[in-house]
Amino acid sequence: MRYASYEPFSPDNDHDHCQFCFVTFMKVPYKDRVLTSGYCSEDRYWWICPECFEAVKDHLRLRVKPP
Repeated sequence: MRYASYEPFSPDNDHDHCQFCFVTFMKVPYKDRVLTSGYCSEDRYWWICPECFEAVKDHLRLRVKPP
């Protein structure tokens, strides 16, 4: 996992959702609760919002790679 600005996994996709709370990630926020950064897998396929990451990181043994 790493903390990063949102970039879609696919050029056909304009948003993703947190794997736990389903908050929306987009490059440009257009409404409340749209995040532009968060924790993601190395391939940017999986996204987790900061609140959920804090809640599950120890239980799931998630580690963040340095920038």
